[in-house]
Amino acid sequence: MAVPFIALLTLSACTPIARGAQADYPIEAPDSFSPVTVLPGQSLYVTVPYARSSIENDQEYDAYFDAIEFDYSAVRISTDKVPDAYRDAPWLTLKSVDAPAGITVALVKANIGRVVSQTKVNGTSVNVKYGERFRLQYKISVAADFKAPVTNTSDTEALSPTAVEAMSSLSPELKAVIGTYGADVTRAKLTFADATGTKSAILRISTTARK
Repeated sequence: MAVPFIALLTLSACTPIARGAQADYPIEAPDSFSPVTVLPGQSLYVTVPYARSSIENDQEYDAYFDAIEFDYSAVRISTDKVPDAYRDAPWLTLKSVDAPAGITVALVKANIGRVVSQTKVNGTSVNVKYGERFRLQYKISVAADFKAPVTNTSDTEALSPTAVEAMSSLSPELKAVIGTYGADVTRAKLTFADATGTKSAILRISTTARK
């Protein structure tokens, strides 16, 4: 008697990739003031946007930003929006990181961009309003036994003169929101380098889960 052959198919469920686990699926920070959460024992990829003025000292990046081109072909009707435009910025490198022991930061990729806030169609012409920014992707690692040190370092120490001037015009209430976080937030001072010299920025890292 012939025994029928039955093929059994084993279906394996695909494990979802957690955001931040890979360079092509990073955590997107909303701005450069908000702390990014990396828990002890983790290594995460995080993209942080910086206003152009927070890194640039004196309009030395005009040529790079002027070379950014918008794609107007996406606009067909009045409600369409011209997409944001970015270019690679390999000329910006991370020279040094001043962070507590147990925290390492590496620059994975640097971009500059023009972020569209308004698209206006007038007949056959399209006009845009936009802001300019850096978009920097880091790999941030925190040691499993890391404990955040107590520090009173001012965030403004690492800002460009233009950014410091902008900070000085903020209300006391907003300054408090920007500069005050819990003891779990560690500040890493980043020093960048390019052909014109060095620039600095602050990266805020929270080492406990935030609500």
